[in-house]
Amino acid sequence: MEIKSIVHTGITVRSLEKSIPFYRDVLGLKQVNEPEPLKEPNAEEGIAVGVGKPVSSHTVLFETANGQTIELLEYAEPKAPNDKPLTQNALGAMHVSFEVEDINAWVKRLTEQGVKFYYEPKLILNGAMKDIWWCYFEDPDGIVLELMELPKK
Repeated sequence: MEIKSIVHTGITVRSLEKSIPFYRDVLGLKQVNEPEPLKEPNAEEGIAVGVGKPVSSHTVLFETANGQTIELLEYAEPKAPNDKPLTQNALGAMHVSFEVEDINAWVKRLTEQGVKFYYEPKLILNGAMKDIWWCYFEDPDGIVLELMELPKK
């Protein structure tokens, strides 16, 4: 038995209304569906997703150019237990990394649209990811995302 692939990456956001334009218009991801209406609070779903309380949520899907899927989830109930995303050194913190062809052009374009980057692109000089350029930035909720430019083949 083996894991075949990652089916999708889920990102919990504060508001789909605010996040959809960022992921679609700023990052240029293809929106696959319209957001589902908010569901009535459901105790079984709350248990299934590990919240332990009835949840009211809705989702929307996006695709990258090669068909990988990102699911944005908004939980209306219960409210999130935190006001800010976890810092990258916190247990359980994750980020999504997007491959781009010209990282400097992307940084320029996104910066012009108000995206906050932590630092300019950095080159990895050794190890398993040698010769990869990378930089972290935030979505409208402060969720950490990454751009990566892989070496030319």
